[in-house]
Amino acid sequence: MRGREPVDWDKELLKTKKIQRRGLGISALSLLFALAMIGGVKFYRPEASVSKVLLPAIAMFFAMGVIFLVLMKRWKK
Repeated sequence: MRGREPVDWDKELLKTKKIQRRGLGISALSLLFALAMIGGVKFYRPEASVSKVLLPAIAMFFAMGVIFLVLMKRWKK
């Protein structure tokens, strides 16, 4: 009976970081899409009230920026 192959932890860490970067990119892209949709609604229907949606969107953008900065500092180590 053959044993398991040894695990290359450096390779596994690189795969994990790649998956994290892809997830962050998808989250940022989703945020940009949501902001574009809000902007599109305001452009095509100026009478629509966007203020209740705009403040949470700005807060989410700020939160994404903080998360991005924290992750960048962590990846540099």
